[in-house]
Amino acid sequence: MAEPAVFDTNVLISALLWRGAPYRAVLLAQAKIAQAVYCDSMLAELTGKLREKFGFSENRLQAVVYQIRQYAEKVEIPGTLRVVKDGCERHRLRRRVARTDRVSDE
Repeated sequence: MAEPAVFDTNVLISALLWRGAPYRAVLLAQAKIAQAVYCDSMLAELTGKLREKFGFSENRLQAVVYQIRQYAEKVEIPGTLRVVKDGCERHRLRRRVARTDRVSDE
C-alpha cells in the first residue's frame, strides 16, 4: 500500500519549476509509491499562485490541475484545518526520495 503524502503548494510549485527533491517526491506519487491527496482549496491556492506569481496561462493551469488529478486522490476537508508539523513523516519521505535517487543514478 502506498504511503500517504500531502504536498503543500510550495512543494508542488517547486516540483513544477525545478528538478529537486519536491519533483522526485511528486514522481513517487505518480508511480503510486506514495499516495498524494488534494482538496479543492489547495488547487485554488496553487492555481492562484501560479497565475499571479509565475504568469501561468489558463491552458497551462488546466494542464497542471489535470495532471494532479491523475495521480492524487481528492479528499474533502470538513471544518477547520490545523497544520501539524511531523518531523518523522518528513524524514521518512526524504529517506524514500534519497533511495529513489540512488536507484536512478545507477
